[in-house]
Amino acid sequence: MKKYIPLEALNPFVKKRKLEVFLDKVSFRVLFLTWFIIILFMGFVFYNFQTENTYLYHVQMQERPDLLDSIYYSFITATSTGYGDIIPYGFNKIFSIFEVILSLTIFALATSKLIGLKQETILSEIYEISFSEKINRIRNTLYLFRVDLNKVIFKVEENRLKKREVAELWTVFHFFENTIGEIRTLVAGKVDKDFIKRIDPVDLGLLLNGINLSISRIKDTLIVLNNSKYDWEKNITIKTIDKALSKTEKLFEKIDKLYDKAEIKSVIEEFKVKKNEVLNEMIDLEKLEG
Repeated sequence: MKKYIPLEALNPFVKKRKLEVFLDKVSFRVLFLTWFIIILFMGFVFYNFQTENTYLYHVQMQERPDLLDSIYYSFITATSTGYGDIIPYGFNKIFSIFEVILSLTIFALATSKLIGLKQETILSEIYEISFSEKINRIRNTLYLFRVDLNKVIFKVEENRLKKREVAELWTVFHFFENTIGEIRTLVAGKVDKDFIKRIDPVDLGLLLNGINLSISRIKDTLIVLNNSKYDWEKNITIKTIDKALSKTEKLFEKIDKLYDKAEIKSVIEEFKVKKNEVLNEMIDLEKLEG
């Protein structure tokens, strides 16, 4: 029997995550203003909250400081400087400790945000490099797919294609189908997550052109196969080609919704023409329904 984690057990983690998100959203301006307001507020507290046993004492002037000196004392307390010219007595010692802890907490938050900004910059650069490498790898994969089809075309024309290669012809088209799946994941990534980057229209155009070239090479391969003596139209081969075309069509529909560029639109229209050309070359289409 499966055991599930109760929702109550997840609440501390959810609350902790919410706190982290809130602290990440706090800007440096808010931190500075908060720190400045604390200094002024505590300065007023030190000045106004004075009794016979709780007060500030100015050593050099040998008297209780005025409001300006109280704010000055609050500032040096917040910065953990402490020149010793003003001494707290009574509850002001507790107030001073409280202000030091609060100020150090704000300094720690500011320091962590500075480090976080640096880390985000480094991670962003790393992600940019890996993203570009992934695009280049996919383009190379499409190129290798066309190279494989060129080899098939050459062997068919030379009557050198073996029966085993004919039987495994579907694997070549399955290779293309998997590549389309990778491109779809790359294009349709959720842009609201951290470090998710939308693909640049220029890189996207190059990828789409590579897809269209691959579709054209599929058509050329089918023309050569149809004019040959080879019995290539196996059920699995037909289905694989059809599935690859279907995935490609869904990919282009997704791109059409995400990108409003004239160049992208023209490439999409070009795909539709090439897809129909491939379908025209496919024989025994009834097998697609089987």
